[in-house]
Amino acid sequence: MASRSIQRHHELSALMFMARAERIREREERQRRREERESRREERESRRQQREQLQTRRIQNKEKSIRKMIRTAKALQRECPDGFTPKQLVRKYIELNGEINPYTLEPVDRYYDIDAAIRGFMYETSPSSQQHWFKYGKRMDRTEIAPWIFYNKELATVNHRFDWKVSTREMAAERRRCKGKWFVLEDGSNTYYDWDSELYGPLPTNHQLKNAALRRNIGIRSKHV
Repeated sequence: MASRSIQRHHELSALMFMARAERIREREERQRRREERESRREERESRRQQREQLQTRRIQNKEKSIRKMIRTAKALQRECPDGFTPKQLVRKYIELNGEINPYTLEPVDRYYDIDAAIRGFMYETSPSSQQHWFKYGKRMDRTEIAPWIFYNKELATVNHRFDWKVSTREMAAERRRCKGKWFVLEDGSNTYYDWDSELYGPLPTNHQLKNAALRRNIGIRSKHV
């Protein structure tokens, strides 16, 4: 009897030990899961903050890059009141700002085509250019397009004559023949509300832009002006 009682006591002690160990394990597991959830939450918050900071930097860089281009354009306009060429804008931009990427404002090396980048910036900020209305083949709406800085009446007239469609040899030849000069839109994007086609050249209609978007290759950067 005594040995059975002792054995029973040992069995109960073992069961109690196992139950206590199980409770400790469960408690540790709950703590581990809480710590994992907290860690994931902190990681998500960190990524969110990084995205916000990156977006803020992008917005700030965009605003700075636009201000630099506007200052450059106005300085050149004072020197060339009868209009200027893309080459003149490139030279003036480098003279005032150095050899930097006009979009990121970071210094560039000799392999970077700064001339093409400055010209591209000019086209993208001009409602006279196809590049302003289409980005990588995708039509931009008024919330997405770049601010208006430049205009070229002759270029707008040619684009309008061909309904703002993808360039053809005929259109390219017409552009070369009617290069025109570039000017600064003093009122920027607000010019839209008082647009004078006789002075600035025509703007595309929604119907023209809709049709012009049909045969464009999405995802491919356009070289058309």
